[in-house]
Amino acid sequence: MLTKLRLLVVLLGGQLLAPVVGADQHGNPTVAFLTLNPNPAFAEVQKGVLDSLLAYGFIDSEERATLELGQAFEGENINIIWGESDSDFASVNLVIENVLDQQPDVLIPLTTPITQIAINATLDLDHPPAVLFAFVYNPYEAGIARSSCIKPDHVTGAESFISYEDVLSLLVMQDPDLDTVGVLYDSSGMVGALGAAHIAALGAEMGLSVEQAAVTDFADLRLATEGLFGKGVDALVLPPDITVSHGLPVVVTVANENNKPIFHASFGSFFVGATVSTGFYRYYKQGADVGSVLVAHLNGDIDIAATAINLSTSTGVGVNVDAAAAQEVEIVDELMEQAYMVMVEGQVSFGPTIGPADADAYFADYAELDLEARMAADAELLASLQCSPEMIAEQQAELDAAE
Repeated sequence: MLTKLRLLVVLLGGQLLAPVVGADQHGNPTVAFLTLNPNPAFAEVQKGVLDSLLAYGFIDSEERATLELGQAFEGENINIIWGESDSDFASVNLVIENVLDQQPDVLIPLTTPITQIAINATLDLDHPPAVLFAFVYNPYEAGIARSSCIKPDHVTGAESFISYEDVLSLLVMQDPDLDTVGVLYDSSGMVGALGAAHIAALGAEMGLSVEQAAVTDFADLRLATEGLFGKGVDALVLPPDITVSHGLPVVVTVANENNKPIFHASFGSFFVGATVSTGFYRYYKQGADVGSVLVAHLNGDIDIAATAINLSTSTGVGVNVDAAAAQEVEIVDELMEQAYMVMVEGQVSFGPTIGPADADAYFADYAELDLEARMAADAELLASLQCSPEMIAEQQAELDAAE
């Protein structure tokens, strides 16, 4: 599977604030964002982090604009290094090793598999960089942590909520006579395997037949998708694993050829071809929350070891009317009324039940807060993430009882 691994390495301004974390020879701490192929949702997370750095004076507005463009930048208070590599996941290990050679102070990996690789690469280091993850599903099942407070001391981040119940409910709302659904997933990834198991169990409870097809490589997607439609599935239900998500255009092409819809448990996928998608959608706010933790860490205000993993829970529904038309599917009114965002003729707008205040909140939200309000919101967030000894003991007792 050939993908692009994008690495954004940001050297933050030691002259504006007085960070207490490690620093390079110029006194600046180093932060690395680790992501796979460009993705609108990833970009929103990164914007949230960068805006936090802007608000607290680590970068100025001109530098922020340069960062937005993804251009390399060398300045008095900040340096940016972009690295790209055509690679499969095995090669990602090498790329992260190269980043670690630059002795970063913080890694911000996006997605579950990249976070797993980043943590595995840092566990045995004497002085590992802090790992602040985002856009991660199932962190506990994936072995990233055991619970929100029981985790490697240098690790915390934000978990994205996922509900397969919501996905299947929308699918049945669209087609009450539905009989058989197909599940396509990457068997080599924890998110896909867990998602397929959840969908199969829920489908059985709802009286649905569930056909599954597992892939281990991008190149397998077309054949696997064709195989599912060959078994007579009425629709596809997809977990948000990396291989299937990045190969969604291939899956969409086959779905269009068979006039069948795709329902995806990742809100942002309706932007890139899923017929209906639902899941966590406040990507910018999640990035801003991670940015708040990052700033507090750089300023020495928190202990990452005692900072809990944050659960991001907002859920939205996206409907791609263009995709539905290509599949000769008419989205029912009841489902359209649930839509938070809709794509029609390539243009995205808010759904019919979303008012101007909700739209403003989606786009502005935390970004429009003045510094005083932002500081108050951040203080509240950080206080909610403190792992007290009592909380740690309680979580450990629950884990012990479950073994």
